[in-house]
Amino acid sequence: MLTAPTLSSKTGPHGFASVGVADMTKEQIVEMLQSVLPHMTSRRIARLTGKSQRVIQKWLAGTETISLGTFDVVMGQRATLVETDFANRLRALIDEVQEGGGAARGLHSEVIASHLAAEYERVTGITLE
Repeated sequence: MLTAPTLSSKTGPHGFASVGVADMTKEQIVEMLQSVLPHMTSRRIARLTGKSQRVIQKWLAGTETISLGTFDVVMGQRATLVETDFANRLRALIDEVQEGGGAARGLHSEVIASHLAAEYERVTGITLE
């Protein structure tokens, strides 16, 4: 779990002090973003946050701080992931139907990946191979 570099009695809705966001190290920024986007790319982060890839690259390099508003967007998504248990539920479903997985249903990994790619295109409008 990500911990803020500074916590105070004046914390925001996610338990992080505003001043703490500005003090986040690049490692903490990466950890926070990966908790929401495990297959993290600067392009994907840009689409999530509405920021340019150039800004994202500066965050990841540690040369620019992430804004409190952007931090709140990312942490809001993180909270929803936790509340819905999305990642674990998705993983469990894949494990259940995967070749050799539970109940030995036998879906090949390429069939699963193709369906995930189709869902990615449906929700983002972006085509994956």
